[in-house]
Amino acid sequence: MKSCFSTLGCPEWTVDQIVHCVRTYEFEGIEVRGLEDVMFLPDSPHMQPGSAFLRELDDAGCCPVVLGSSASFGKGDAALKECNTFVVLASSIDCPMVRVFGGNLPEGATREQAAEMVAPALRQACEFAAEHGVIIGLETHDAWCRGDECALLLAGVDHPALRIVWDAHHSYRHGESPAETMAAVGAHIDHVHLKDGFWQDGPQYTLFGEGDVPLLDILQCLKSADYTGYLSLEWEKKWHPDLPGPEVAFPQYASKLKEMLSRLA
Repeated sequence: MKSCFSTLGCPEWTVDQIVHCVRTYEFEGIEVRGLEDVMFLPDSPHMQPGSAFLRELDDAGCCPVVLGSSASFGKGDAALKECNTFVVLASSIDCPMVRVFGGNLPEGATREQAAEMVAPALRQACEFAAEHGVIIGLETHDAWCRGDECALLLAGVDHPALRIVWDAHHSYRHGESPAETMAAVGAHIDHVHLKDGFWQDGPQYTLFGEGDVPLLDILQCLKSADYTGYLSLEWEKKWHPDLPGPEVAFPQYASKLKEMLSRLA
């Protein structure tokens, strides 16, 4: 399993600082969710093919492994348009995945009805992505935080380009154990978000390994399933400015993750 971080955790960093962090702490991938305050990545000059930033990442032995869109398929056509734009960008820079959301349940709809409503546009996104050599990563988020919930969308879309971004914090906080998530969607997980904290009138995030999220159980489940992909620290500094800065959180994660991985059976 490989170390990674989301740029959501370093909203005030320049691209040079990002590359320096990658080199210093030997991160193997980055998940790009905004660069230098540009959240819509197709508008960032740093994400264009051949940019100095992408060349320097490559020279550091790292690459973008996920482009984080805001496309929420509860919003239909708008989500499909945004997702397709990100897919074109991903394809042009050899990034394998675009992350999307399933969105919230429409008022009055059951989960099964919502899955039927979301599936057609999500299937179109997958068809377009497959034509461009990209996969769509549906995050365990919004109304679809649990693996057993995401399984409904996987079945409804029924396309090999639809994969799961497992935000293990979300599924755990919604009452699903790591083993239960793996049983429901483990074969479809292609990327993992990790973070730690406590729940007290909402999430109270901590540095990695200092909260009550069962991180070792999560990592053991992934190893037992022969997962070899990226473990991405999603440090939500962009949305929670009071959190410690990336200069603290990123090296601490790199060190603690390495220590935890060494303890797995």
